[in-house]
Amino acid sequence: MTDPHVHPAEAFAPGEHIAKELEARGVSQVAFANAMGLSVYHVHHLIYHDGMMDDGDLDAIAAYFGTSRELWENLQVSYFDHIYRELQAEQEAHRE
Repeated sequence: MTDPHVHPAEAFAPGEHIAKELEARGVSQVAFANAMGLSVYHVHHLIYHDGMMDDGDLDAIAAYFGTSRELWENLQVSYFDHIYRELQAEQEAHRE
């Protein structure tokens, strides 16, 4: 049973963070994709379709932004955990 007093913070997809970083830096998705050696389609999928980042993506994104790989990995894990908890809550609500 879920504690009704616990309200975890909303987690955002890593792609939303990538999009905001690119916008803040004035970098297009095309330039970002080219710099990372990825297809524009793949970058678009990561940003707008909650795409799962693989090891290569995590390393390339971290290197591009000058952050740790773990930062992006944690964002991804937190986001998917958030989605899982939301689905569980919906299933519990339908059972009651």
